[in-house]
Amino acid sequence: SVDFDTPSNDFFLVANLTIENTTDEERNISSILNFELKDDEGYTYNTTILAEGTKGQLDGTISPGDILRGEIPFDVSESETYELSFEELLAEGKATWNLPYNELSE
Repeated sequence: SVDFDTPSNDFFLVANLTIENTTDEERNISSILNFELKDDEGYTYNTTILAEGTKGQLDGTISPGDILRGEIPFDVSESETYELSFEELLAEGKATWNLPYNELSE
């Protein structure tokens, strides 16, 4: 059997996010398709599965004016900093957040 809660790399980084739809159209959010995490050496990490320890998935449809909250786990190697990016399919632009290792909480 596969133990999803044992990291293949150094540890799990879990991003806790809230997304607000400020447009007048429904938006579909996929933690797998819209988000990417990169370390300070340029390696990218995909989302992973945790059997326990996350508060809701960040996947679904957001109506205009609504919010969607959830957590996205990544199986990562230790790095001085990480870059989390959100890119909406078929749209221009990308939102990026820098996550310094020394500011992560356990």
